Amino acid sequence: LCDALRQAGVGAGIKWPNDLLASGRKIAGVLTELAAEPDRVHWIVLGVGVNVNARPEDFPEELRGSATSVLVERGQPAPRALLAAACFTAIEEWLDRHAEEGFGPVRDAWRERSVTLGREVRVTVEGRELSGIAEDIDEGGALLVRGPSGVERVLAGDVTLLRPLRSG
Repeated sequence: LCDALRQAGVGAGIKWPNDLLASGRKIAGVLTELAAEPDRVHWIVLGVGVNVNARPEDFPEELRGSATSVLVERGQPAPRALLAAACFTAIEEWLDRHAEEGFGPVRDAWRERSVTLGREVRVTVEGRELSGIAEDIDEGGALLVRGPSGVERVLAGDVTLLRPLRSG
């Protein structure tokens, strides 16, 4: 999805685990259900939502500061069918690559597109909060967060980006 948005001229990045941001605002989200074993995926269901041609005034007042669309980012409408085709093509290419090469290339691409890594984050997991620096994505896709008690592996949760990591 990130690749398709970038192809459409939107500087999108991945907010772990399933949101896409452009200009710091949410432009898309992905929900996934799957049945798998370590060496085989039986089935996958993807739910994808992309704000395509919404104008700022189309968003509810409370979301206008945190949501954006392809139209807003590009300054011109996007043909929905072409964007959908680009999404399906990218998904198919990544599924094929994963089948041939494993998770390594997917992980590398995810890291490169991440807007989460290197940031101070707050993760809410089952009613508990973890704050720290989002350091990496491990070989299973989990987010590694360095907090006061060391590195914790986060498999799922609501991530809030707090601020960029200061350099130096």
